[in-house]
Formats: sequence, C-alpha cells, structure tokens
Amino acid sequence: MFDDRTGKAPLTPEEVREEMLECRKEINDRLEQGDATMAELRETLLSAVEKIDSAVEKLDTVDESTRAIVSAYSAGQGVVKFTNWIGKAIIFLGKVVFYVGIIWAVFKFGSEAQK
Repeated sequence: MFDDRTGKAPLTPEEVREEMLECRKEINDRLEQGDATMAELRETLLSAVEKIDSAVEKLDTVDESTRAIVSAYSAGQGVVKFTNWIGKAIIFLGKVVFYVGIIWAVFKFGSEAQK
C-alpha cells in the first residue's frame, strides 16, 4: 500500500518514533545554538551599554568644563569692557589736564615771553 500524495509506503510506528526523535534532537540543537547566540549578543550589548555610559560620563565632564570656560570668557569680556571704559576716562582726563596746563602756561609765561 502506497501513499497517494508521496508515492511511498506509509511509515511504521517505529519509523515515526525515530523521525520524531530526530526532529526533536534537531530542534534542541537549534535552540542551544540560539541560546549561545543570544548570550553572545547579550554580552555584546552589555559591553556597548557600558561604553556608552562611560562616554556619557566623559561628555558630562567636558560639558561642565566647557561651561566653566565659557563663564570665564564671558567674565573676561566684562573686564575688557570695564578696562576700555577706564582707559577712555584716563585719556579724556589726560587731555583735559594737558589743555588746562597749556592754558595755565600761556597765562603764566605768555605775558613774560612778550616782554
């Protein structure tokens, strides 16, 4: 007696049992391979997460340092502006003193020079 679909004789119960055991073994082997692959992927992922966490910590440190530098630079700009104002005031006062000195010299020595 042959199976109409495959053209082969039907399997005996022992052959079915052997085939089922072979399939079960193949499935178990594949599951073990999948477990090993998942374990490797898990380790790789954990390693990547640790590296990312380390990089984030370094970036936070760099961010804090950069903020300090920007703050110092901003404060430095304020000092430069203040120094410019002081310099302009000193130059103005110097010119006033110079011209007052000239006027004083003209009044004091100008009349003697004409004699």
